Order: sequence, then C-alpha cells, then structure tokens
Amino acid sequence: MKNKTAIYKITLIMLSLFLWSACGNDDEIKESRIDTSTPELTAMDVWIRENLTTPYNISINYTFDDNELDNSRYLTPPKLREVEPFLDAFLEVMIRPFEEEVGTDFVKEYFPKLFVLVGSYNYNSDGSRRLGVAEGGKKVVLYELNYFTERTSEASTSELARERFARYFHTIEHEFGHILQQTKAYDAEKFGSITPQYRSTWNNLDEQEALNLGYITPYSAKNMDEDFVEILAMMLTNTAEDFEAILNLPENDEAREALRAKLEIIVDYYRESWNIDLYELQEIIAKKRQAYFEK
Repeated sequence: MKNKTAIYKITLIMLSLFLWSACGNDDEIKESRIDTSTPELTAMDVWIRENLTTPYNISINYTFDDNELDNSRYLTPPKLREVEPFLDAFLEVMIRPFEEEVGTDFVKEYFPKLFVLVGSYNYNSDGSRRLGVAEGGKKVVLYELNYFTERTSEASTSELARERFARYFHTIEHEFGHILQQTKAYDAEKFGSITPQYRSTWNNLDEQEALNLGYITPYSAKNMDEDFVEILAMMLTNTAEDFEAILNLPENDEAREALRAKLEIIVDYYRESWNIDLYELQEIIAKKRQAYFEK
C-alpha cells in the first residue's frame, strides 16, 4: 500500500513539473492563417444587399463556390455583365408580382433564401440541358446566365427576345413551384390520374406529341410533380391570351380536356393553400414584363 502511495506521489510531482514547463514556454502564439477580415463589398454586392437581401431575405451567389454546386459537372461562374440585368429583371418580373398579389411576408418566408447563378450550360447524360434546380426549398441554382442579354441583340420587342426572356423565367417559376408544392401538398393522386402515362423517356417526345398526350411540354411527361409545375410556369410566363392558345394546341379533345382539368387543380391549390389567384398573378406578371421591355 505504501509503495502504491509513493508511486502516486512521484507521478503527481512529474505531472506538475511537466505542466509548469509547458506553461513556462516563451514561444509566442502566431497569427491565425484564417482570413477573418470583412470582405470588401463591390457595387454589385451593395445592390444585392439593398434590393434583395435586406427587403426580402434573399441572397445571391454569383461567384464560383464549389460548395454550392455539383462538382461532377463542368460549370463556370456567370459573366459579371450579365448579373445585374438578370437580377433587375428577377426583381421586377418575379418578386414584385408575388409581393403585389400576396404580400411581402410571403416573399420573405417562402422564396428561396439563396439563388446560385451559373454562367455555363449544364448538360445531362442524355444530352438534355438542366436549366435550374431547387434544393430543399431553400436554394435554387440557375444555369446559362451568360446568355441572358442575348435578348438585347434583337429589338427589345421582338418575338425572339421575348422567347429568350420567357425561358429564364419559366425555369424560375418552375423551381419556385416545386418549393411550394413540397411545402404544402397538392392532391397528387387526383392530378396524376388524369394523364398517368408518365415516362423516363420524356425527351423522346416532340412538343406536339406531348401536347397530344395531354402534357403541356415534353418535360411534363416525366412525372406528375414536373407536370404540375410545367403547367404553372407556362401559365405565368404567358399572357392570358397566349396561354389560352397553348391550351388549345392539342389535336384531340381528350388531351385538351386533360390540360384544363389539371390546370383547374393547380388553380384551386394555389387559391386554397396560398391565397393566390393565379389569374390575377398572371395578369400582374404580364404587365410587369411588358413594362420591363419598354424601359
């Protein structure tokens, strides 16, 4: 027992000497290699903060951040000259119509908190292009921003310019539609039963073939969630008159009736779940879009 006590005391003394030696080390603590300085804001950063982040809780990532992107894809950041024109249109044609229809609090709560802008194309293995993707209801990645101002190479009121413009906002409306349908469920069983012939080979359909099957675009034929948001996006990126013409494009009555039946479910869902009148919102967006082109 005495031997154990002696060993314990010796160990305690040695430990104390070691700690005293460590505490007496005169080496200075070196400066951290981690950069903790506040980054300098560019004019674009200030514009984003004042027009999107502060009023709407929306952040924009327009520099390349591989933590926010799929590293298996070859992607590049957008050209700086494309960023402000796109964001100006995004504010006027996407955010403000929803704010006018349903209020600022809706935009703050349900709009994605982060938009990541990518300049390049994003090709899928089947040769199709991915224009955007929503992730977890909080982030949307948008591709092909380097080509946004192609519209200015034509007269601002030309059909080609409007088609290019509509392509970008179709993608945004599509992705935001996914976020809302994932937040509050729609009647998927009823919706999916109208045109149940969904397929993984949707990209083999041309536009008229898809319409004749009751799908508003070929991508609508992929599954019912994509079908839902494709109809929504087509509605909100077209005037009421143009959208009505699209609904009449199928060459058979069954397909035309299917499109209208699915549209009715979408309209009811937005009214009952979100207190949004899609026909009013469509009109507001059309006016904002026209005003944008007339600037």
